[in-house]
Order: sequence, then C-alpha cells, then structure tokens
Amino acid sequence: MLLFITFYLLQSRLHFLPSSFTTSSHDLPALRSDSLSGCNIIPSSLSGFDISSPFSYNRRYIRTVQNDAHEKHASVQHIDADLLTKFVTIDNTASESKITLSNCSPIQLHVSSFDTRPVDGSELLVGVATTLKRLQEAVPHISQWASHTKLKLVISMEHDAAEARMVESELQNLYHLNIHIKITTGSWEDRYLGLVTLLNNERTPATRWIVLADDDTYFPSLQRLKTMLSAYDPNDPVYIGGLSESFLVFTRYKQVGMGGAGVFLSVTLVDELLSSWDQCLEIVKQQVRTPWKYGTDALIGRCITELTPTKLSIAPHLHQLDLLAHGRSQIADASGFYESGRDIVSLHHWRSWHRADVVGIHRVKTICGDACPLQRWQFRDNVILTNGFSVVQYPHLVPDLSKMEMTFFTEGAMADNPQGGNDKKGTWSEVGHSLTPTRPELIEGKDKKSYKLLDSKEYRDGVRQLYVNRGGQVDQVLDIIWLR
Repeated sequence: MLLFITFYLLQSRLHFLPSSFTTSSHDLPALRSDSLSGCNIIPSSLSGFDISSPFSYNRRYIRTVQNDAHEKHASVQHIDADLLTKFVTIDNTASESKITLSNCSPIQLHVSSFDTRPVDGSELLVGVATTLKRLQEAVPHISQWASHTKLKLVISMEHDAAEARMVESELQNLYHLNIHIKITTGSWEDRYLGLVTLLNNERTPATRWIVLADDDTYFPSLQRLKTMLSAYDPNDPVYIGGLSESFLVFTRYKQVGMGGAGVFLSVTLVDELLSSWDQCLEIVKQQVRTPWKYGTDALIGRCITELTPTKLSIAPHLHQLDLLAHGRSQIADASGFYESGRDIVSLHHWRSWHRADVVGIHRVKTICGDACPLQRWQFRDNVILTNGFSVVQYPHLVPDLSKMEMTFFTEGAMADNPQGGNDKKGTWSEVGHSLTPTRPELIEGKDKKSYKLLDSKEYRDGVRQLYVNRGGQVDQVLDIIWLR
C-alpha cells in the first residue's frame, strides 16, 4: 500500500514538470491546439485561469533571432516597437465568438546563440538533506537543471528503505536524474552535516566539486554554474559560497557560505577537512544552539576556517535571498530583485520567504537559451519585459534600471524601522555588501503598472507566457507567445 501511494504521488506531480523533460518537442501540442496561432482570439481558450470575467486582453508574438555578436546578459536591450498595443474586452462566460487582434505581427528580438545539447555536469556531486514530501515538491525544479546532465545527486532522508528505493527508481527512469537516496537518521541539522562524509563516499573519478544545497536551491543554468567554477582550480583547497543579503545576518554568521545559495567545496578541501573531522564534530558539540546562531552551513564554514588555512571565496551571483516583508508571517515582494537584471547562478527561498515560479520563468529557455529568462527588454512605450517574470509599464518616466528597486525588507532594515516605512529599505549600511546600487520602491498604480506571470506552457512550436495585472476594475491579461 505504501508503495502504491508513493507511486501515485510521484505520478500526480508529473504535470508540473517542464514538458521538455518528459516528452520530445515533437510530442508536445501545437499552439493552434489552444487557439494561440494567428490573429483570432477564441474566448474559451482562456478559460481555466484565475482571471476576472470580463477581462481586458492583448496578445503579442515574439520571434527570436540568434546572433553570435549579441552581448550575453546585457542589462537591458532597447526595442523600437510598442509592446502594449490595443487591449480588447472579453467576457469568457458569453457565447462562443471570435475576436480579431489589432496587431499580430511578431516582434523580432535578438538573443545570444545557444547550444541545445545537455550540459555535462559529471564534475558535480550535489547533496541535499530533505524529506520525501519535500523531495516530491522539489522534483519539477530539480529536473529543470539536473536532468540529462550526468550530475550526481545524493539525497539524505529519514524514511522507509524499500519505499525510498522505489522513489529513487521512479526519479531515475521518469525524470532522467542521476539520483541516489541514502537513508539516514537524526535531525535535519545532523543529516546536513553528515552530507560531507556521505558525499565523500559517493565520489567518482570525475568528481571535482562537492556541493551542499537545500531542497529549494535552484540553479537556472548549469552552464553558468560551470563557468563560475572554471575560475577556480579544484586541485586547490577551495571553499565557495554566497553571503546573506542582510548585513545584520552577515554579522551573526560571519564570512561563511549560506547553504541555500549552494556551498561548493573542492575535493582537495574535502580531503583536508575530513582529516580533521573529529575536531569538526567537537566544534559542533561546543556550539551554543541559539535560534539565530546555530546553522549547519555556518558550522561547516567554521570548521573549514578553524581547521584549515582556506577562507571563503565569495561568489556574488550565488543568492541566498534573505528577503522579507515587514512582518515574518507575510510573503515578501521580491520583484525588485527579479527585475534587476543581475546575474544569477543560484536562487533560494523562492517558495517560502517570497514566491517566484522558477520553473515557469525558465520554461522559455527552450526557445531562446539560458541567458534569456529574466533578460530585460525596454520597448518604445516605456514598457520593460523581464522575461518570464513581469511586464511593467512606467506612465511617467522609466527609472534607472541599473539600480535595484527595494520592494522588500532585509532583517537589518526591519530592526531599524519597526513601523515598516520606506526610508530604511536598501540603505548602504544594510545591503551595501550585496544588492547596491538600489533605488526606492515605486508606487504600484501610480508610478508603475505591473503585469506578473500567471502561467507558462511549452508547445511544439512555441512557449506561452500569460501575464496579469489586477489593479483595475477588471483584470488585464497580456499573452506573450514566443515562436519557435
């Protein structure tokens, strides 16, 4: 019975998986199957989404051109065309009728040339301590960066061994993951600490880097991750990580790699650390476990810096994302980060402290490559498309896009500003080491009008992104179709 339940749970998650990993592109439906080709709109094709009735609707087509001379990760590209053309009102409860778009000519965007072949991740050995439930929730996003890559993924969990073996087999066969589940006992903290020895035992001749990650650590591009690591020699003792965005948190944990952003240890450093592992365990025992001071990622960092000469190499594109709303029970608005155009090698806290559909955001990379998700284009009508995340129109003036809009708090900003005002957000003293340059938050509905990603779907001949603005009497829906 337990085996059947586990199999059912895994199967029920399949519809969340990026379709390119479960089927070939030839097996996907065509855009016309959902009435998304041509200039006609069929209202019933928009049923099933969380939008008002009636609603205002527009659709734009985009066709990409690969260009070897195109600058990768350009901060923002200027396009001599309007994105938000005429919207039409649709009543999706009315009888079936066709509505014709005023403009269905594709906009042409240049993107970097890219390779569609899977990246070889065999040099990486990634360890995660989690539970079966959280692993099942993590499958869609892990699959998006780890499937078909030869990257070895080791999961430490406390669970029934027979059931875990079945889950392991399903993930290997259905999701093409080189995944291995190891049954361990103890608290999550103990199992995370034990990843160092567990992963060392799982090394292969190809392993160059041992990676400690959380089950909500997301790597948007394995190639970008490998490029970051290529600046270091794994034959040297190397410890790579990212800091918390909050200076207050940094002062607590000191200079250690934050686990959610991903911690990278060269195999040479692991050998050196394990030669003193008993001393490391003694350091852990002596550590006072206060709510803020005890963190296993911090303790591993402490063992490295106290027992070896190696110090942390800070990688600023590994993002812990300790971003808060004013009040820990609320969900932070991380729009300013995602719309900033900053380089991203890892993301964290995207399904807890804030909400971001990382799988939906990055689905478009099958059309335009790894550099394309979250790429920014500025259109003639003062509209910024942050690909896969949002479309924002500025009615007065486009702000300085080189600066991050502080739509969120960090812990130090909240401590300094208990009333929740805007004046302490993004101060140099709190985020000067991490997020600057920054700018104040703009007022939604006055200084900007935002359409946020509601849904995305891959088709044989394109990718659909559905964006919605809920600030008016009816929802405004922008359908962007990326043509293959």
